[in-house]
Amino acid sequence: MQTLLDRSHYNSNSSTEEPHFVFSGGTTGGHLFPGLAVVEQLRRRWPRARYTFAGAGKPLDLQWVAAANCEYLPVQCQPVSKAPLKALRFLSNQWAGYRDSLRFLRENRVSVVVGLGGYSSAPMARAAVTEQRQLVLLEQNAMPGRVTRS
Repeated sequence: MQTLLDRSHYNSNSSTEEPHFVFSGGTTGGHLFPGLAVVEQLRRRWPRARYTFAGAGKPLDLQWVAAANCEYLPVQCQPVSKAPLKALRFLSNQWAGYRDSLRFLRENRVSVVVGLGGYSSAPMARAAVTEQRQLVLLEQNAMPGRVTRS
């Protein structure tokens, strides 16, 4: 069984290259704080690795990610809505966030994407699948949420 700490997971051209971890999601403490706890553990193994969070850019995310000395990539996204006009905006924003995430993955040597759950994790997680990057889903709930199930 491989774990997140197993070096064989990561796409790198050199065994000495430090990994780049992208944590996708946040927006609430229930999604964000488990991701920050994982970063804390990963830093014990890879103190010089690159750690980036990608999400909706909510003040909670920005404050705590900066305090953890991680990079932040705002990604266009919003929660799904049953209202027709908001549903169209949801599709438009998710598509834009997906395109931005694809661009980020193509321009950066990302080793693994960790999906934290919630609507803001979907664009980067889907881009990771498209780009055939390692994707780890971190689900801390007894019943997985909609994004994690899809």
